[in-house]
Amino acid sequence: MAKKISLILFLVFVSNFKLFAQEIKVRIDQSVCRINDNIKVIYEYSSNDFEAKNLELYTFEKIDGPASSHSTTYKDGKRTDEHTLSYLFKATTLGKQRLPRLLMDNNGKIIGSETVDIEVVKNEQKAEESKFQEYKAGHVFYISFPGYLRTNSAEASQSALVYHNEENEIYGFVTYKNKQYLESEAGKKVTINDFFKLEVNDYTANKAQVQIGNTKSQKKASISFMETEVTFFDTENNKKIYFLLGIAETDSTFYTVLSQAPIDKKEKYKHDFQQIFYSIKD
Repeated sequence: MAKKISLILFLVFVSNFKLFAQEIKVRIDQSVCRINDNIKVIYEYSSNDFEAKNLELYTFEKIDGPASSHSTTYKDGKRTDEHTLSYLFKATTLGKQRLPRLLMDNNGKIIGSETVDIEVVKNEQKAEESKFQEYKAGHVFYISFPGYLRTNSAEASQSALVYHNEENEIYGFVTYKNKQYLESEAGKKVTINDFFKLEVNDYTANKAQVQIGNTKSQKKASISFMETEVTFFDTENNKKIYFLLGIAETDSTFYTVLSQAPIDKKEKYKHDFQQIFYSIKD
């Protein structure tokens, strides 16, 4: 009888331990990162009583954070709170590494975030040798980038994902808009042509010596694509810039993908920019 009671108590303890461990969720947008790259990690929890106490950094360095957010929703008369704490960390050790663990105080009880591992790899690829890799981004869409581009979730903008290669002055980003939300704002149906014109106007406004190329359209599977090439003069840096602007339409979402480089590198990277754009899907 005593053994049976002990077993029941043990199972209750294990069950409660798992419950507490799962109260702080961890969200990242990739399962692989390169050594010394920054990676954004978001910790999610629903209790208003939680207070951040400590970070177990393991093999990572903290670069920035925390940035906090709080939202409240009501459904069927029930209130739900969602809190997030976002950090930027830098990977410092190769191999399979455990992401930093957030410890929080819950009315005197210390709760730890769930454990998540990530693969840290070498950063030795040259632009001409690198292969495209697929990333899963926060809203849950997929897009592929060549290995010479560094990618991060955007910190202080409305972009879902930013990518860059500073050595070659390549910069780009991905944003998305929910079609239903857009149509409720506009009070009418918004077509890909409508959205494309809005984005072209937005990203060419207030730029000098703008030249906009022809619009190309195609459909792959259930996704519609529109793209154009744009050049403008960057007066601040006294150079001409090229960018490829593309809009992809899925059943629920418009995606904007913009990739830019100095005009003298257009021919070298244009094909990669197009591959990035046409790889998007959800």
